[in-house]
Amino acid sequence: PPALTGLNVGLHGNGGIHSGRVELRVGHDGDSGVSAVIGGAFEYFVSWFMQFSFGITAWDYTGTFLSIDGRTNGQFMAMWGVMGVIWIRLILPIILKLVNKIPWNWRYAVTTVCAVLMLADALLTLSSLDCWYQREAGTMGETSKTVIDDFCNKHYSNEFMQNRFQSMSMDTSEATRIN
Repeated sequence: PPALTGLNVGLHGNGGIHSGRVELRVGHDGDSGVSAVIGGAFEYFVSWFMQFSFGITAWDYTGTFLSIDGRTNGQFMAMWGVMGVIWIRLILPIILKLVNKIPWNWRYAVTTVCAVLMLADALLTLSSLDCWYQREAGTMGETSKTVIDDFCNKHYSNEFMQNRFQSMSMDTSEATRIN
């Protein structure tokens, strides 16, 4: 899970997948401008969501070229654009050739397993961030509320989370959620 492999792995992987899906659906074949806009918008949304849900600032591009509220900037949008072109024009055709070697009746099962793993990965990451937030905000209480809280408290302590996400800062007063 990203809590073990790094949140940015999940962030950038999901950003790339969704960027490619949108480009293919709207008929673009690796247009760097489309990838840049989709990637920048995705990065902006994730930054906003993390700050307002958990009080987490994972990156801050304030003061850089074409910074948009410090959540994304021109440099990273250009990088999203280049990655989109590389993904759509170079990597995706190779992956599709490999996928086409899988028999049809197995493709659905493999796709379902991969989708379930990605969903579980995302839910575990959100749960571990939520438990970290609650411990930092002092709202966790003496006993955990759920089995998932117990698991996250046991395996993803504050020390673990701080060591794993060294570039993140958490200020629970910035979160606007209701506990």
